[in-house]
Amino acid sequence: MKVMHYYTYKDVAGGPLTYLENIVKSEYLSEIEFNECYQQKALSALRPKDFKRIVNEIKAFSPDVVHIHGLQGEGFIGLLAAKKAKVKSLMAVHGIQIDAQDIGKVKKLLFGKIIEPYTLKKSSAVYCVCQKTEKRDIIQKNAKKLLPALHNFVPDSFLQYDDMNADLPDHNGKTVICFVGRVTREKGMAEFAHCVLNDGRDDTQYWVVGDGEYLEEMKQILKAQAENGKVYFFGQQSDVRPFYKNADIFLFPSYHENLSLSILEASILKCCPIVTSVGGNTEIIEDGVSGVVIPPENPTATLAALQTVLNDKVLCEKYAAAAYERVNTAFSEKVITKRLYDIYLNLTME
Repeated sequence: MKVMHYYTYKDVAGGPLTYLENIVKSEYLSEIEFNECYQQKALSALRPKDFKRIVNEIKAFSPDVVHIHGLQGEGFIGLLAAKKAKVKSLMAVHGIQIDAQDIGKVKKLLFGKIIEPYTLKKSSAVYCVCQKTEKRDIIQKNAKKLLPALHNFVPDSFLQYDDMNADLPDHNGKTVICFVGRVTREKGMAEFAHCVLNDGRDDTQYWVVGDGEYLEEMKQILKAQAENGKVYFFGQQSDVRPFYKNADIFLFPSYHENLSLSILEASILKCCPIVTSVGGNTEIIEDGVSGVVIPPENPTATLAALQTVLNDKVLCEKYAAAAYERVNTAFSEKVITKRLYDIYLNLTME
């Protein structure tokens, strides 16, 4: 069996790309011959020669299935290219363009009424990476063949790491609150900054790991806190495990989400999760059992939740342990890839 993965940019970090790479590297899928094709340009910048190159790459590999990651613009182009190459398409919905907060009215109308519905209707099969997205009207009304949600997973290799003594600041026994991901407003970084600004404790330290368009503004907002060692900005990191391993709490105040790899990674390395009630977050974390679930875009609730776990170390450790058990059981590489293998197999046999 041959499967080609399709995504926008190979050099842009993010959940869908990590998910793609985890699949390709999985020993549980070693019987499959994988290849990858990248759009390399935004939808608005694509030209006929770019589309021809994509089609030719698919034809040259001659896969049984093109596994497309992301609805949005890449989903549309990936679908058209797969159809042109006469190959079955498997659409993995990681995100929906109309959810973007910076999208204009015309673009939102174009994607919401034409591009994304067409992509869903014409894909050979569709699955979402969380159940909440699967239930949305745009998915239910347009996906011709909708498969049960297939979650992201944490690869076995994520825990196969001996040296956790990275070059990290000395926190001297302080409780470390970390964020790992894209530093954007949509990830709730204004709420994260609110917590830093209004945390009057001397026994806490904040770590921000990642890059994004809000980073420089956030650095200015927290300039004094950065200078006195209250908050550290580490930028994009090739290996985030040392940060999770040395942190106590994972604060993830995102405004919208599908199935966050960051929550899975933080949980498997036993950080206490505080997450918003969006997308698939609540499919990973149960409020009051394996973490704290808060409303999005609510700085007051975010700070209150953080103070709750900071004031109760036993509770914090209890949530971290429960989150670890949940992810280790339900989001393991072996469990998820077995389901994915069956999807590939069924598509090739149809």
